[in-house]
Amino acid sequence: MKTRILKDGVWVDGTPADGEWYQLEVAAGVWQESRYSEPDPEVVLIDISVTSIDGAIQTSEDFATTIVTQGNKFTVNGTLEIPDRIFTLPIKNTSTGELLFFTASVVGGEFSVNITLNKNSQYQYTNTECNLDLEPAMFNVAPMKFNVVAV
Repeated sequence: MKTRILKDGVWVDGTPADGEWYQLEVAAGVWQESRYSEPDPEVVLIDISVTSIDGAIQTSEDFATTIVTQGNKFTVNGTLEIPDRIFTLPIKNTSTGELLFFTASVVGGEFSVNITLNKNSQYQYTNTECNLDLEPAMFNVAPMKFNVVAV
């Protein structure tokens, strides 16, 4: 496909820059006119990597599914390459849609979060939860499910 840009009132062959008027040949001799807008730069997401879960009954090798006991604390540990800080970590009850918030701390690129789930249910932590209230999204995490079983 050919493109032309408007220079001093004349259409000339060329590649448009942000904000310039341009024409795109969509069929032989048929030109579509528009103002060019630079595409948004691709956002590079920061990976949240889980390295261990302490206090669980059982975890899958990739931490995609974890079984925990109702009312008992478990700790998710991992790496996150951001400056040291404390933030809230939302986990969603898949049955009710309720969000529970826990405090996570990152120190030296490593994080830990203590979690206690008091309802016999399934919970999830996905890109939706880890990027809650972030626009644009900043983080990427492999989906995790927490199956809470009664004592």
